[in-house]
Amino acid sequence: MASESQFEIRIVRVRWASKDVCLDLETAQAPIPLLDDGEKKYRAEVTAYPEVSPQRQGQIAVSAPDLVSPPELVLADGNRCELSPVKGGDGRTWWIEKGNWKKVEDGGYYDAPLCRHAGEAHLWLGQDAVRLWVAAPGFTETEFETLLDEFRNGLWQLILDPRSPATATDCRPEGGLSEEFLEAVRDHIRHANRALDQPHRELRERQEQQLLSRVRPTTRTFQELALRGLPRHITGRGHAPTFNTIENRQLLAMTSRLFRSLQALYNAAQGAADDFKRRADDAKGRADYLKLIEGRTKVDPERLRQEIAELQERLSAISIAKALLLSDQSPESANTYTFEIKLTSDVEQWRDGSVGCWSELLSIQGQEPAEQENFRLIFNHDIDAINLVFVRREIYTIRATRRLLPDFHSKGGRIFKRRQLLQMFQLKSSLEPKIAGHITSLKREQVTLEKNDFWRELKKKEKDEQHRDWEAEMMQQHRFHEDQNRWNKKSIELEPLIMQAAQLINRAKVLGISQSLRLTFSGSMTYVQNPNYRGTLAAYRRAMDAANLDTSKLDQLFRLDEVGILDLPMVYERWCLLKIIRVLREQFKLIPEPNFRDNLLERLASEWRSKATLAIRFEGLQIQRDVLLEYQPKIQQQGQPDRIPDFVLTVKSTVNSESLLDVKYYPKLVLDAKCKRFAPIFSAEDGVTLSGELQELIAKRGYDEGAHNRVFVIHPGWDTESTKDWKRFCHYGGSHFTAVPQTRPTWDQGHPGHRHGAVLLRPGATDHLARLITMHLYLSLDDTLGAYANEDRPPRYPRICPACGGFEMSESPLAEVRRSQYVNSNAVWCKDCQQMIVWNFSGGCGTRLWKLGGYWTFHDTDPLNPYNIKCPHCSDYMITDSDAVQQDMWTALEICLRNCRPCSTNRL
Repeated sequence: MASESQFEIRIVRVRWASKDVCLDLETAQAPIPLLDDGEKKYRAEVTAYPEVSPQRQGQIAVSAPDLVSPPELVLADGNRCELSPVKGGDGRTWWIEKGNWKKVEDGGYYDAPLCRHAGEAHLWLGQDAVRLWVAAPGFTETEFETLLDEFRNGLWQLILDPRSPATATDCRPEGGLSEEFLEAVRDHIRHANRALDQPHRELRERQEQQLLSRVRPTTRTFQELALRGLPRHITGRGHAPTFNTIENRQLLAMTSRLFRSLQALYNAAQGAADDFKRRADDAKGRADYLKLIEGRTKVDPERLRQEIAELQERLSAISIAKALLLSDQSPESANTYTFEIKLTSDVEQWRDGSVGCWSELLSIQGQEPAEQENFRLIFNHDIDAINLVFVRREIYTIRATRRLLPDFHSKGGRIFKRRQLLQMFQLKSSLEPKIAGHITSLKREQVTLEKNDFWRELKKKEKDEQHRDWEAEMMQQHRFHEDQNRWNKKSIELEPLIMQAAQLINRAKVLGISQSLRLTFSGSMTYVQNPNYRGTLAAYRRAMDAANLDTSKLDQLFRLDEVGILDLPMVYERWCLLKIIRVLREQFKLIPEPNFRDNLLERLASEWRSKATLAIRFEGLQIQRDVLLEYQPKIQQQGQPDRIPDFVLTVKSTVNSESLLDVKYYPKLVLDAKCKRFAPIFSAEDGVTLSGELQELIAKRGYDEGAHNRVFVIHPGWDTESTKDWKRFCHYGGSHFTAVPQTRPTWDQGHPGHRHGAVLLRPGATDHLARLITMHLYLSLDDTLGAYANEDRPPRYPRICPACGGFEMSESPLAEVRRSQYVNSNAVWCKDCQQMIVWNFSGGCGTRLWKLGGYWTFHDTDPLNPYNIKCPHCSDYMITDSDAVQQDMWTALEICLRNCRPCSTNRL
């Protein structure tokens, strides 16, 4: 351990009054431990984004008493950076890395690039050397190496032609190892071995001792004669054979490049096999857990508390809204009535500006009318307060003054009455007792569950759902094992070729041939006249053509294999890009445009951010949806600098339908990759929070573009254990992101609507990203979001299996399951993996809801019943077979009026 009298390294945080004036310097309590390697060489380990104290990030600083010259930081590329001195409040001098000056709201700071990198760097303090290992936060060293391997392998897997061997993870039938490529490699190795049996050689001139009578003189010969007289042996000009010729160097360079390519392809295939093994193990773990808890479920106590809090919040908001509606205590008039109504539609604002809904008159002034009167009820109040109080299917008793408006005549000749409420004096509803009763029931259930450690027994229908989940996980495990075996076979197929190429390279080294990956075609006649040399070149070119590679692309790929210290956010961001592309291609079988590999390689191989947007369109003819993936696009805001998120996914319909012409805007999915250790969602732990990150992305950067887009954070979680406890790090926007209403930011107000959230993405945990993209594919073109729709209308677009990406659905389940169990459930089954997909509707607002199994469903669920979906717009639950409500004629009338499109002057 180095003594303090020599030097010490600490994490510090510098506050600047201006560029040249240090305002304050805060140091960590303890120095970074230094391991003495001997001879004034030390080793220290730090973490990228180091913290001085919780929620305060710092940077590395060095303090040394007797320095002749400033300390130097040496990066992996050999560049040196002198550290700059800063004095603390105690007068002690600390040397820090001064990057570019960054302006922020409260002043500015100097960037410290080392603190956001991962890898190895060196620090020189005079004669002392410190080897700094900068670890990635939240990753073990093995995990981070896995991420880098996946990054390298992902390029080989995604960039090349579908018939090349680099498509080893492509599940399409035409993917896999190309026999044309393999045969070309075999031909190259065979011809190269024959060429080295009788290699091309040259006689190189050299100086050697020769008999004086036979010497071939050089300048040195005459020098020795002048000095030594007439010796028997003297230095003369001789020749020696050599195999280190340009022809042989070219042959070895071709073999070396093929060897490196084969190794990369082997790693890619092996990496794909390992990934499928991890996914199979995860599926088995979930299946084993379901079998272990068969017939029971563990209720999330935090989720239950949140549900009770949301209901109490809603009840309080209704009381406040009612007080607002009844605030005008004007004297009653002769036109005041007490009537009871049932709402048959949602409250909405019509084109003429009026706010109202359809209602059914049940009674008036305590007397039943001769026949039920149905009319359009128009309110003379604020729409926000009306929306809180008046809910479809609820019964209301109102004492108010009303005015009869002229009847509305539809184009079909039907007449509809209209009534306008002017002033309300009393208001009672069936909604508040229902909510209060539900709160009481949940609290009573909460007390019971606490006694049983929050375990509860499932009902029969719930047990059936649980058993289907177990079956689905077992099928997933079997499918993943098949994929693993397939790619293991690919790697086994490559092993003998790699061994033969390695032996060929060693054979060339023994002959003294210099090795280099730089390939320069000499145009030598040897490659024209010698059939073996000619065969090696022809086979190499055939292999490159089969793999759709040229020299420049290979050079870019090889450079990416040799990584030193890395910009951690950039590596994680680009790794996320590869994962998104892989999910779109493999999980959902979307077809990217032909030139996407060249554009992708060019972007990923570049060291810095590019000003141009990388856009890749994925075709989905079978699902009638195309997906446009944009990397680093610009979001233009009037009067402000352009904002550049990491990724934007836009779903576009491929169907030319007149019904789509009215749609003005469909939401985009904006994703921002953040390689930070965020505190778990809804936890009270100190540290950077996902809610704070969303505040930055939505409120400050405006990624939501006026609440139009969905905004989600991609992050690696806290540590390795985050994968097991993924629900604490994933939030799909089915409920509010901030649990306490009083602290809820503006962007989290109103209905959640899957508008913002976060997903976990790290090696071994990619299903959560697939679930998010599934959500966007299902909801991006949905016209039922937050508004009542015809419950009998099936989804407009083909359904997609979240488990395997299959798009062919069957109306019948497995042979051993009776279809009669799902008479009213709108269920279909994926033909590829038998995953069950159910579409249903919210009982409150009619929003279409999706059941995709216990693991793949992206909606929030009932805290007591994981198989009952919660609507993200009205917080009601889906209509089940047991409590389905018949659609009445006035709901059908609402649909009719929307379809007939009367002009705005005649609109109710």
